[in-house]
Amino acid sequence: MAIVFRSLILFLTVLQSFTFGRYPPLPPFLEKNSNGKVCFHDDQMYMPWEKFADKACTGWCTCNGLTGSVGCVSLCPLAPPRNCPPGTEARIKNVPSGDKTGRCTCKRQVCEKVSVCFHDDEMHMPWEKFADKACTGWCTCNGLTGSVGCVSLCPLAPPRKCPPGTEARIKNVPSGDKTGRCTCKRQVCAPSTVKVLPECVGRASGEYFIDSKCSGRCRCMEGGTGIACSSLCPPVFVRCSPGEEKEYYDQPIDLDQRCYCKRERCVAKIGAW
Repeated sequence: MAIVFRSLILFLTVLQSFTFGRYPPLPPFLEKNSNGKVCFHDDQMYMPWEKFADKACTGWCTCNGLTGSVGCVSLCPLAPPRNCPPGTEARIKNVPSGDKTGRCTCKRQVCEKVSVCFHDDEMHMPWEKFADKACTGWCTCNGLTGSVGCVSLCPLAPPRKCPPGTEARIKNVPSGDKTGRCTCKRQVCAPSTVKVLPECVGRASGEYFIDSKCSGRCRCMEGGTGIACSSLCPPVFVRCSPGEEKEYYDQPIDLDQRCYCKRERCVAKIGAW
């Protein structure tokens, strides 16, 4: 009966909309029989004092049968955090909001059972991280499913560039597992067994410097076992115009003016004017 009555109200509303506009007033006998005024919200009609969730699923609304207006409060008000019992843990999930359509949900903290894991004949606690028995995998116990997922315990690492006086060697280093039984092969810089030239001690490979004799611009080879040099003062040719002559001068090469190069420049001839 209620469905028929509501359908009648909707039919008359639509019928009158062609004459009176989008939301015409209902006939007095309908308002009286429905125990109040109907409401319109989000293009929907609601019965007096009907409670509903709005279209955006953010408000819990009530149709005011006295005024025909709609008032809303939060559909998902803040809830205090839950203290979950042993063997469970708090997780955030979408739960039904309680609206009659079932289309709206609220994010709520729920307590769910956690599972221990068994791997290599050993039991591990939920979300525990551990190295497997073969020391090849770094594993995690999934507390939701009780399954174990593993990644490489010793992933590939980029090669290291060692400073002068040292060289790269492969050694077993602790992997980081809590038992301390697993190691990973890693490249480390150790004192070099190859003699480093005195000029290269404390210098990086490829770093340029001027030799002690001020004869060349040099750089240390990889590992400091050799030096490559080029002329500090390569020849520079100067062509002077008529009325000028060449003269030689010392040009500083380094910042502390320890080394000089003999250079030519053009100057006016004496008595040329």
